[in-house]
Amino acid sequence: MKLFDAHVHLQDSRILNRASEVIRRAREAGILWMMCCATREEDWDGVIELSRMHAGVLPSLGVHPWHVHQCKTGWQERLEAGIGAHACGVGEIGLDYALDPQTRELQNTALVVQLRIARRYRRPVSIHCRKAWGPLTAILRQEGGLPDGGLVHAFGGPPDLVKVLEQLGAFLSFGAALTRPGNKRAKSAAAIVSPQRLLIETDSPDMIPYGVEADFNEPAHLGRVLETLAAIRGADVPKTAELTFANSLRLFGNLIKGRTLNP
Repeated sequence: MKLFDAHVHLQDSRILNRASEVIRRAREAGILWMMCCATREEDWDGVIELSRMHAGVLPSLGVHPWHVHQCKTGWQERLEAGIGAHACGVGEIGLDYALDPQTRELQNTALVVQLRIARRYRRPVSIHCRKAWGPLTAILRQEGGLPDGGLVHAFGGPPDLVKVLEQLGAFLSFGAALTRPGNKRAKSAAAIVSPQRLLIETDSPDMIPYGVEADFNEPAHLGRVLETLAAIRGADVPKTAELTFANSLRLFGNLIKGRTLNP
């Protein structure tokens, strides 16, 4: 089976010093491509370097809502320069209203800035959302949806938002939280996502799959998510792998052009 991990953070300190072995295990597990998402400006160079050093690692640059309050003057211009200079996505971006309410206006502004950069350069986005589904959908509508595609990663929102987000141009990606037996909301959502909008991810190094004993999560665990998703949808595991791989290529295909995988 060929697999595509739609959302990882290989630049995280838990992985970075062992990235080569983590990526080797991923390849052994059938994972050909991984979308590596930055979370703050300090990550951008590291994510680009990982994508240069390792076949199958695709870069995405952005500022996560957890870090927007740390942005230094001129970050928008520096991000746009990075996006313009590299074949990369825009992310991880989004909203997290579980944080201090005083950060919400700043989060909203940063999200709009990054969505507009993505639109200008016709790049897919990777979106984080927690306790902000109404504001997220309002901003996406205001900005004309996601004309160049994007995913809502580790989707755990209400099932009734699935079709709303799909209509706005989003793919929905499911991670290891789906493997938790009590996660009924994510399972209900995963069951009704349109086949052509379905993705899988690990969000490495976070969200270790249920039942896995490990110090951190890694892309090699993606098969656990795949098996859980196939069971929820009453589908064949290899066919679910083929489907999610094809969907990832449709979303990120323009970033892969010109890249080759080492044997």
